[in-house]
Amino acid sequence: MYEASPCRRHKGSDPELLPGENVRLKTAADGGRSLVAEIDGNLAVESETIHVRSVFTVAGDVDYDVGNIDVPGDVEIQGLVASGFSVKAGGTIPVTGTTEPGATLQAQGDVLVGQGILGEQTRVIAGGSVTTKFIQNSSVAAGADITVGCYIFNGRVRSGNGTVHVEDRGGGRGGSIVGGQVFAAVAIDIHRLGSAETDRTLLGIAANLEMQRKVKALRQAHQKLSTQVAGTQAALGITSPNDRDQLARLLARTPAQQLDQIEKQLKELRADLPRVGELQQSIEALEASNEQQLNGGRVRVRESVFSDVQIQIGSQIRQVTESISGDCEFYRIDNRAQWRTLST
Repeated sequence: MYEASPCRRHKGSDPELLPGENVRLKTAADGGRSLVAEIDGNLAVESETIHVRSVFTVAGDVDYDVGNIDVPGDVEIQGLVASGFSVKAGGTIPVTGTTEPGATLQAQGDVLVGQGILGEQTRVIAGGSVTTKFIQNSSVAAGADITVGCYIFNGRVRSGNGTVHVEDRGGGRGGSIVGGQVFAAVAIDIHRLGSAETDRTLLGIAANLEMQRKVKALRQAHQKLSTQVAGTQAALGITSPNDRDQLARLLARTPAQQLDQIEKQLKELRADLPRVGELQQSIEALEASNEQQLNGGRVRVRESVFSDVQIQIGSQIRQVTESISGDCEFYRIDNRAQWRTLST
């Protein structure tokens, strides 16, 4: 919450500022008045009225006149994002124009780029979805779906928990993925894959990123607790805190002044051992879910696949050695990447 300086009007002083959108007037006990923001947002002054808005609007390009942007809410850009500039938002980022090489867009919500994402050093990261006209030589990562109107060329593209869909809106590259690498958690749906001139195009189905993060965190917790349990058992000279004979020998050789400490260690050990098993079960359940997701993933190519394209589903890679014409899809069965034609 932001509180402005007291708003008092005196002869020769600055004009009194009035409360506008998401701003209220606060009167103190001594009669002083302040303007208080009721939301986290962006400050705007219009005709002596203070507004706090959730959307930060740039009526033109993000360039040297505007500088880098980092706001907690939405950012609306009515132009392009120039080379070398960054826009970060706690909400969504709609861009009317394009992103020039070296630009960075990072949003917790969706990113929409009207005229395409371009440039080797250009990065777009969205917690939600990404929608754009084309992706060329750029890195794009989204938590949800990625929808491209025309083509992806030499892109590094990843949908962490959704699909990648390339529509065929015309042009020589319409509906195609050529070069680079493109991965999705659920499905990829395109019209043309690869080209005669491109050496390498890799795409496929990868594990859900959030699931991967959970498995990694669980593995780290499991390793830490297992090491702790093993260390305690070694220090006590036992293999089980519930073995009566081992406990009897342990207590017999323990000085009386250390018995309380030993009892405490045994109590912690009895609590930690089941937790180790629970963590392992959680890891196995997530990995089983991950395998199910990979087996359900599909790469659909509606018109043509050029040779030398690689399809990867999980850890399995299939090299396309001969061009394929017509509607087809790639999938995984028996831990192998396969393909089949689809009836029209």
